[in-house]
Amino acid sequence: MKVRQPLIFIFLLCFAKSSFAQNKILNSSFEMYSALPSNFGEWCLLDDWWNLSGTCELDPNYATPDFFHMNATGGVQLPNTQLSTIYPRTGNGIVGFAAWHPFYTDAREYISSTLDSPLVPGTTYNISFYYSNGESNISYGGYGCDGLGVYFSIDTVFNMGIGVLNVQPQLEVSNIVYSNFWSLITFEFTPTEPYRYMTIGVFKEHADLNTQLFESSMVWEMAYFYIEDVCLAEHATACAANLPVELVSFTAQEEDGFRVKLDWRTFSEVNFKYFEVEHSLDGFSWRNSIGQVAGRGNADFGEQYNLLHSTPSRGMNYYRLKMVDWDGSLQFSDVVSARIEMPVAYQPTIYPNPTFGDISIQMPYDREEKASLIVLDMTGKVVLDLGILPSDEYEITIPTANLPAGVYLLQHSFNGITSVQKIIKLTE
Repeated sequence: MKVRQPLIFIFLLCFAKSSFAQNKILNSSFEMYSALPSNFGEWCLLDDWWNLSGTCELDPNYATPDFFHMNATGGVQLPNTQLSTIYPRTGNGIVGFAAWHPFYTDAREYISSTLDSPLVPGTTYNISFYYSNGESNISYGGYGCDGLGVYFSIDTVFNMGIGVLNVQPQLEVSNIVYSNFWSLITFEFTPTEPYRYMTIGVFKEHADLNTQLFESSMVWEMAYFYIEDVCLAEHATACAANLPVELVSFTAQEEDGFRVKLDWRTFSEVNFKYFEVEHSLDGFSWRNSIGQVAGRGNADFGEQYNLLHSTPSRGMNYYRLKMVDWDGSLQFSDVVSARIEMPVAYQPTIYPNPTFGDISIQMPYDREEKASLIVLDMTGKVVLDLGILPSDEYEITIPTANLPAGVYLLQHSFNGITSVQKIIKLTE
């Protein structure tokens, strides 16, 4: 007996620690479902979450949140959905809901879930979730708003229609939020009642809601939010423990005047495969992967990594890490940036700009290598490939007769440096 008593004590202590750290949100990353979605509004296919109106199909008379998945079909297949382009932060599934529309000003959608057990009154909990408004090709969205919040209840909540839910959320974001990448929202909450249900959405009436247009949409300009990795626990690290890799830091630093050094460190890694470093010119459109770095697989105490970007663009350069697990699930880091001030000697001269007709490009006279020139539209599509200029060719004419009026990007690479400058084609 003298030997077993300490073992029993240790077992109970470990059990208590495990319960303390448990995420109380069931299906917190939207990976469990009865069937894959093929259309919008098929919220009921998810386990442990439900639509407040009880519907499970697209219906203009009811609020119908959306379930998206990498293996779905139709307009809800990730990453290139009918609404926008977006990758899951972790796993393969995400959810989305409409928060506000300028023509249907009090139309709202909400997502709701049952907790694994009631909250304990007087206990402080950490609540967090990631949100995004989509990365590119946004057809529905473009607006941000304030009022994104969380409502806890003892009983289930219903909202038969599309109006604002007539409740007062215990937690609410006071500022306008909008992000093209996954961003974290966190709260602390000490309940006074044994709440069993949680609802996420925008609870403000139109008269009290603040909105802002961030990007012009091609179809419907509205506030539409994607949600990932919902967590409710007594310990803030409970959710991070479920991820294949935890980042401690990620930085971008200009080096030698024309290169960017990227450094990152992990806290832990579990069956982790690799990092892919992505580069963007605006922080929204992620077209280029500048390299992959293999993970260490399993690392209890974390690892240090780095990568050198030898051909950044002049001006601001944005970077993020795509972290890929062996099972194919992935997540993205926060975005970091570095500014490159290219020497004046390396900058081509563009004239006339703006222009109604052709454009002349005058290259620097002191370059030592051949130069490559391409013209891209604002989606990153190459519209003109001007090929390679020998080192002794200093001027080239860009024909614009076949280009519609608009803004384009001239990307030129020489002497180991890549730079981008805007070209504006005017309507004749």
